[in-house]
Amino acid sequence: MTGSRSSPQVRPDGAQLGAVPLLAEVLVDPALVKRLSPGLAVEYRRALRRLDIDLEAHIAASTGRAETIHEPVEADRAVRLDEAATILGMERRTLERKSKWQRLGGYKDLDGRVKFRLADLRRYLARRRSMG
Repeated sequence: MTGSRSSPQVRPDGAQLGAVPLLAEVLVDPALVKRLSPGLAVEYRRALRRLDIDLEAHIAASTGRAETIHEPVEADRAVRLDEAATILGMERRTLERKSKWQRLGGYKDLDGRVKFRLADLRRYLARRRSMG
């Protein structure tokens, strides 16, 4: 959906609101964010997060070390199941399996929620990309 232009949006009264901007157009002109539906904004945000993770993994695999623009605190932050599933390109249900989250370095926090260190997920992606 991020690669092709949608048809113009139409209000219930029939007035045209204009074409939905492509992600590339929003990157050039962030003011276009105001024209995005909430669902499309979420989709674009997910695409950008996924690209960020893919770039980090590529850099780590290419250089043998992570050269991140993120602050060390960002790389070490805890990630919940939903975000980890998006980063890894997995279904949440798959990641909820104890055998899966333990293999990926997941842990339970004090409230019993499964979490991951973002740095661990990035290392996993880098290893996976370097193998295939």
